[in-house]
Amino acid sequence: MQKNYHLIPYFSSRLILVIMLFSGMYQTYSQNQWDGDNPVGNLSNCNNWYGDACPGTWNNTTDLIFEFKNNAAQTSLFHNIGWKAVRSLIYNTTFPYGVTFDGDGSSGFDFYNKIENLSAHPQVINIPTSGKGTVLQLNPIFENLTFNQPIYNDNNRNYEVFGDFGKKLTLNS
Repeated sequence: MQKNYHLIPYFSSRLILVIMLFSGMYQTYSQNQWDGDNPVGNLSNCNNWYGDACPGTWNNTTDLIFEFKNNAAQTSLFHNIGWKAVRSLIYNTTFPYGVTFDGDGSSGFDFYNKIENLSAHPQVINIPTSGKGTVLQLNPIFENLTFNQPIYNDNNRNYEVFGDFGKKLTLNS
């Protein structure tokens, strides 16, 4: 029986190509997840985050996800950790209340993908944001989303808006 060793390089190079193609298709993103354990909603309070540890990574591949409010006394969110970068800022379906997201005047977010309200409650953002990505979205999916501070468009990109059920995006800046 004759072996076709000359075909091995052909098949192995094809296999490497297929592996490279599929590995690039599924990019994972890290997440900074809010669970709101502290009675004060400051982003600097480390027990407001999953694992009771302040996030160490803020960049264009990190999502900020508001998941829960585990402390019934917490009535606000307050951005007091400086200007940070996020891929997306998302109010998840599990986020149980509407809130005004205020800041200290020197804090805001560069975002590279979207700001989205998936919760059943209207959300108000009183901090500046700056769209830095190539595709930018402001999405009042399940409830209204209001911005009362500037939304900068540093790269002169079109913003897309996705929503459903007649929810409103309000820009008061």
